[in-house]
Formats: sequence, C-alpha cells, structure tokens
Amino acid sequence: MTQATSQVRIKIFDNKGRLVRTLANNQASGSSGSVIFDGLDEDGQTLRIGIYIIFLEAINEGSGVVETMKTVVVVARKL
Repeated sequence: MTQATSQVRIKIFDNKGRLVRTLANNQASGSSGSVIFDGLDEDGQTLRIGIYIIFLEAINEGSGVVETMKTVVVVARKL
C-alpha cells in the first residue's frame, strides 16, 4: 500500500467467486501490518485443497481514496 489507511477489508473467495471467509471487515489499520489466513472457512471448517483469491480493500482516512489488491493463494496440506 502506498498510503496510510484507516479501514481494511480482506475477503477470501473460492475459484468460482464465492465468498468463503472474511478476514477483516472495516478493521482499523496503520500503513503496515499482517493478517494470518489459516485455511478455514467462516464456520471454522478446513477449506478444500485448491486455489483461492484474496481481495483487499484499504480506505484512506484523510482522502477517502480506496486502494484494492487481489492475489491468488493455494490451500494445501501434507499428504
């Protein structure tokens, strides 16, 4: 992110575009930090092995500018 932020939303979607988990919803934040995704869905169930999309929105407190980022993550486990 290029700006200090005041609110962050982080959502996880499956490969069909269905929302499977919200990691942060309008959570206060600074210009840096971390969030851990444990591979679980909203109900605490282990997600299936596969590709998931992480979508992040950060809203700047002062200017109202919204920055978005999207990346892919693979959920896997030991066989």
